[in-house]
Amino acid sequence: MSERRSLPLAGELRSRVDIVADQLLELYLDPDAREMQHIGSYELPSEVQVEQIVQQCRSLLFPGYAGPDVDRGSPGALRDIIRARVIELRIALHRQVYRAAQHKRQQALGKSDLECAECADKAESISAIYSEMEERLRTRLGVDRADIRVVRTFDGRLTGQTWETPFITVPAGPIDPAAMAVMVENFHREYETRWGNRFEHSPVQGVTYRVEAMIQAEKVRYTALAPRAHGTVLLPKRLIEIRYLSENPTTAGEYHRNDLAAGDVIAGPAVIREALSTTFILGGQQLTVGTYGELRITQADDGNTIGALR
Repeated sequence: MSERRSLPLAGELRSRVDIVADQLLELYLDPDAREMQHIGSYELPSEVQVEQIVQQCRSLLFPGYAGPDVDRGSPGALRDIIRARVIELRIALHRQVYRAAQHKRQQALGKSDLECAECADKAESISAIYSEMEERLRTRLGVDRADIRVVRTFDGRLTGQTWETPFITVPAGPIDPAAMAVMVENFHREYETRWGNRFEHSPVQGVTYRVEAMIQAEKVRYTALAPRAHGTVLLPKRLIEIRYLSENPTTAGEYHRNDLAAGDVIAGPAVIREALSTTFILGGQQLTVGTYGELRITQADDGNTIGALR
């Protein structure tokens, strides 16, 4: 035997589920609720949706290489598929651009109370990364001096890109949502300078975070190189044969940089050896050793001569 009874939905007999749901709804619609920053105010752009938009663009531009396969049917059927994809892309792109523009506007108005909890969490995470790196850097230097200046940079990219724009300036001090907005603005400005375009509505991803220390030091003074004694001749250590410059082998003099004196002139072809580098002088060129040992290569005024006399 069964009996059908009505389910009370209002008054004191409301279920606890209904009570909790109403309480949560009231919190969600409260624009001053810091726990749910964007509920009841405006939506943020979605990284996942932006990545999907990039993939949709790729599938439209490079069918068969990206996105789902496209049947090579009649032109009419193919046009319907393309049209449907364009409509889908337009709707998704319009929504994300609107969200980004709204978020940018709120930041411009200085309404930090509308920053999302996710932004705050990311800012705190980035701030911790820089704090840890700076502490390790100071420990490695072994000094605690006021004249140490730590410079922060990061490498970033637009969502969906496969390359980074490096060395973007990062503000000093704790990283909060406002500092993150400065980082994003610095990225867009540097991106426009380097690549000629600016995509403010595309989210920026931080890839590499970097710190470097700058310490004041005395100006470096280089010792002048002594000139070669009058009447002495600079001769190559040996003659070598170079086979990769032309069809016929080229004979070149080989010198060691430690043997050079200020004012020495060496005509090419020649090779200058040193511990960490090799300098090659072509035929028709000449090398002149400067006051501080610098090597200047210019076009020769006369024919090729192995050796130099001062």
